[in-house]
Amino acid sequence: MIVETHMDCHASELLADAPSAELDKLFRRLRAAEKDCRGMDVHSLDTVLIHACIASGVNTCASIKGTLETLGLNGDRAVIALNKQTGDDALRYCWHCSEGVYRAHPYRYGLPD
Repeated sequence: MIVETHMDCHASELLADAPSAELDKLFRRLRAAEKDCRGMDVHSLDTVLIHACIASGVNTCASIKGTLETLGLNGDRAVIALNKQTGDDALRYCWHCSEGVYRAHPYRYGLPD
């Protein structure tokens, strides 16, 4: 998977070095998650899909934006959600970012480090 050391949220490159079978599997999972969230408001949907991206190793701003755009969602809105919900306080934010790489707060969701 791609790892960027900067936060270029304007790029929409999507995991150029990932094998096609891996990308197909990723998009099947994301489309299934999107289908499961049918009826949810777009901001909540963005949050769910951003979490799914991060959990799948799609964990930079550019790759998350590109992935959600590929799904047909608004990439700029996703970047706003990503930025708005990023912070070190696990009680207030969904994920944190270090050197351009996003991670869910493990202690908030009971996920392993």
